Amino acid sequence: MNLFLILLFPVLIVFYIFIKLEMPGGKEVIFKKIPVAFYGLCSGAVLDAIYAFFVFSYEYQGNGVAAFAFLDWIPGFIVPSLFFVFFLFWSNDSWKERVESYFYFIYPFYAVYLPYFTLKQHYAESFFPVLVRPVVFAVLGMAVARMVLSVFGKVNEKSWKVIVPSLIILGISFLPSLLTALWYFGVNILVILILSAGAVALNLFLAGFNFKEKYNQLKLIFKK
Repeated sequence: MNLFLILLFPVLIVFYIFIKLEMPGGKEVIFKKIPVAFYGLCSGAVLDAIYAFFVFSYEYQGNGVAAFAFLDWIPGFIVPSLFFVFFLFWSNDSWKERVESYFYFIYPFYAVYLPYFTLKQHYAESFFPVLVRPVVFAVLGMAVARMVLSVFGKVNEKSWKVIVPSLIILGISFLPSLLTALWYFGVNILVILILSAGAVALNLFLAGFNFKEKYNQLKLIFKK
């Protein structure tokens, strides 16, 4: 099971690269985003290092589901968001290109962050944090990447058109941590799996994911 946890994001990144290379101008985009991906990897490694050397207790000592979820949400979404904001102001690309880089940043980040935190917190003994939680994070990354672009595209429009998608981003970003909290406090695993399936479906919908399109793209790749 640990192999799935470790390889999920690298495999998804490789698939995405192959799909992108089939598109017009895809090769140029991939090469241009390599520094962003490397920055994502380094950001994940920095966060892991901070927890490895400066945070000595990984076990939650309280009994509140909300508090646990909030503490899990901070490294799972808030911290990488801050890293990405730093990139937004540091990059010399156009603002649209910077915002479009979120996907290229967050997948490498999760490729480093999730395996380390899951194994370090001794969550690997259960299939939920090893098999289900990474999938929820994967679809979350796709959804947030699209929603961030939506927010950017409406900056000059009415304020509610920015506030609503921003609130949606905050809401869906909390789902993996909430599910983890429910699992940690012993909620029935069937209930958690149903809620996880709902979270995955919601994120795929927000990401505009088209299964038929992706399937056809993969068929073209494997034919070569």
